[in-house]
Amino acid sequence: MSAATIDRYSALERVCKRMLVAARRDDWDEVRSIEGEVREHVAGLRAEPAAGLLDVDERREKFRILRNIVLIDAQLRHIAQPWQRHLDMLLAPSPAWQSGPVRPS
Repeated sequence: MSAATIDRYSALERVCKRMLVAARRDDWDEVRSIEGEVREHVAGLRAEPAAGLLDVDERREKFRILRNIVLIDAQLRHIAQPWQRHLDMLLAPSPAWQSGPVRPS
């Protein structure tokens, strides 16, 4: 992997952002069209041979991009399927769970 790979991930991120903008405009025909572009970008990344390791900065950038893509995907799901936001909130760990087990007093 190299800077060219990071550029491909960045291009995928830009396409995902365009899809989110289209969804927010309620332009589902455009969303479907852009989904095809997303599939092409993902297929290209999957087909790319692992040419080498990323350095620390490249790896950090790759994970920043992937995190953004996952966040964009969640926003898209919430727009397309509003009921899922409620389900996500129900399934999210409560603050008490995050702090560890509750001990009897």
